[in-house]
Amino acid sequence: MEKIAELLQGLADQLGTTVPYLWEVLVRQAYVTGLLNIIYAAVLLLISVIAYRLTIKFTKKAKDTPRGYWEIPATAAGMACFGCVIAPPIMVYHAVIALANPEYWALQKILATFG
Repeated sequence: MEKIAELLQGLADQLGTTVPYLWEVLVRQAYVTGLLNIIYAAVLLLISVIAYRLTIKFTKKAKDTPRGYWEIPATAAGMACFGCVIAPPIMVYHAVIALANPEYWALQKILATFG
């Protein structure tokens, strides 16, 4: 912890501010980052659903497949799956961390930056 305090003090000296003020700024930024992650996840989910629906709309049914399954290009299906299944939960996970415990988020940012 002493190393972190020294790093914060050095950064505060470079910025011409105090360590408590610098910590407050980092904690406030955690809330902003959490909200932005939720917004990004929602936008990504919306774009993925739109891309999936457009793919279905402009893809023809295969006549020689059982029960007329859709021929969906692998790239479009992969993008839709990534956007709908993988990315938003990861973003929401990071948003929950930032919103539920902003001090932990700030500490992680400091360790990632100076560690």
